[in-house]
Amino acid sequence: MEHNSLPNAFDHGMWEPFNQNADINDTPIGSLELRMQRIEDETFLRQLMVKYAYSYDSNNVDALMTIFSDDAVLINPRATFIGSAMIKRNYDHLITTRRYSFHHITNLMTRFSDDGNEALGTMYWTDKHVGTSGSIDGSDGTYVSKFRKTNGQWLIVELRITANIFYVMTPYPDPWPTLPEPSNKIGTREWVGPKYVR
Repeated sequence: MEHNSLPNAFDHGMWEPFNQNADINDTPIGSLELRMQRIEDETFLRQLMVKYAYSYDSNNVDALMTIFSDDAVLINPRATFIGSAMIKRNYDHLITTRRYSFHHITNLMTRFSDDGNEALGTMYWTDKHVGTSGSIDGSDGTYVSKFRKTNGQWLIVELRITANIFYVMTPYPDPWPTLPEPSNKIGTREWVGPKYVR
């Protein structure tokens, strides 16, 4: 594979983009300035994916859409969504299926094109969903994300999502025993709201 040939985010095989991404040797070469730019870009892309998780988990679709380009393409287990309006429709629907969720994004490997204006990230995710009835389920899968830098701003232009493992965590476990007397009875339940805290 040539240095600047990034894997295809929409490969049909499960592991092809991951293995291809891992095989690229894109050790930064050149000036110290170029190397520092690569480090900054990689850090920003990691933060971009964290913003994806925070926005989606908190049901903030407007914030979520700021990280997608207008012409982005999203392929998830249910269907393909092309363009920001269709992608927003997908997330507007998904947040109606739960109260909130927690996504943990791990194993992010980012590779850059030679000109530094495109990148491909392969990563795993795991999450827990709290359903509208209070039920709890979890799942695990992968993201393959193609990023593009336009006018100095990185955005997602392609996102492939797989959902590979599902598990149910309800019914609720036994209640906790009585807590010892605290210094102050105000806790995070009051800070964030009772629907978010057991």
